[in-house]
Amino acid sequence: MLYHIEKVTGKGSSLTAFSIDGRTIPANLLPASSFPAGYLCVFLFESEIFQSSSDTSRQKLVLPEGIPEARLYRFLTRELGRVLAEKIPIINERNEKTKAQFEKTFPHLLGYFEQDTVGLIDQDDALTVAQQKFFRVQKEVLQCETLSDAAYEKSLELSSRTLTEYVLYREKIIGRMKEMSDQNAEADIHNLIVPRYKEFGQESIASELYQNNAWLLDDKFMVFQTILSEKRMDSVINAVRLGGEYTAEDGRPDIAMIFSADPADAKAVDVVVVEIKKKTDDEKDNIYAINQLLDRAVKLVEHCPNIQRIWYYAVMQVNDTMALRLRQLKWAPLFSKGSVFYQEYDTPHPDGRIVPTPTFVVSFDAIVADAESRNHTFLEILRDGMKKYAQEQNARDSAASK
Repeated sequence: MLYHIEKVTGKGSSLTAFSIDGRTIPANLLPASSFPAGYLCVFLFESEIFQSSSDTSRQKLVLPEGIPEARLYRFLTRELGRVLAEKIPIINERNEKTKAQFEKTFPHLLGYFEQDTVGLIDQDDALTVAQQKFFRVQKEVLQCETLSDAAYEKSLELSSRTLTEYVLYREKIIGRMKEMSDQNAEADIHNLIVPRYKEFGQESIASELYQNNAWLLDDKFMVFQTILSEKRMDSVINAVRLGGEYTAEDGRPDIAMIFSADPADAKAVDVVVVEIKKKTDDEKDNIYAINQLLDRAVKLVEHCPNIQRIWYYAVMQVNDTMALRLRQLKWAPLFSKGSVFYQEYDTPHPDGRIVPTPTFVVSFDAIVADAESRNHTFLEILRDGMKKYAQEQNARDSAASK
């Protein structure tokens, strides 16, 4: 292998080739993206086995029978990569940064990224290959009629990877919530928590998991059945909408209703009611919104008599003045990275019994900070697990190659 590597101005260029019978024939060992910009890199391979080993056009290497092309190319690429790593240290530096980025952004794919990379890592290609490996293993496990011990262990690993992927998605939702400002309409926040006018059911919880983001309030609400379909909720929404109240959004209050089961059935249900107010420091509007909660609770119990508990969340801007007013009104502050206040109310049922109505006033920053804290803990635990999976996989691959 003869080579010349030189730092140059501009983009630079690269060439890898075979020397066959005095002619230079290109060798497609590495894509151009594997070579860093600003370098002139030339690699020329000579060997007795290359003599008289070109095709009739003398543009392609044709190896003698018995010499596997793939094996030869792997050998030559490995030697080429060794020289690149030695002569151009920036390659290793950039690759380490890329691997660190993969670890942060795609921890569920750790162990599926190629380890023996040559030259600069092509991020798109590396990600595509890793995803294909992941899907292939998923398919193999899901198609097993019975699970062997090895397949069972693999299924546990795949479950962890899928969970990691979901927690990464939650991180994106938290980031979107963090970007909300007083310029966003109430509907924007509403749709981020649970899309308006949609109906979700327990039978399709897995496919709808990425649309129901009630976990922003509390992770236990992930398993609640969400019913927001206009057709099924019209009577309840209209009843909960108080008197002559009117909003700019189709005359509907900014409410998400999340039931633990179908409220049309006879069995008792819990319901989470989320009232979202646009970000404002107007104390009068915010206090009025809190007073509305109790009236809404009465209406809700009248129209859904099987409700056994109402969890009420008023999501609003809570500044220092508002926090002081809530304390004066005997609201209890709860531990949070933002502002969360709690009050236990009772809502009389038409049959005389009492429906507990625990009520929370939650600031926007509390939702973001608390959800971010919970999610970060999950993500770090899962990342650590993915690192261990990757280390074990690399150790197995190294042992197998020896």
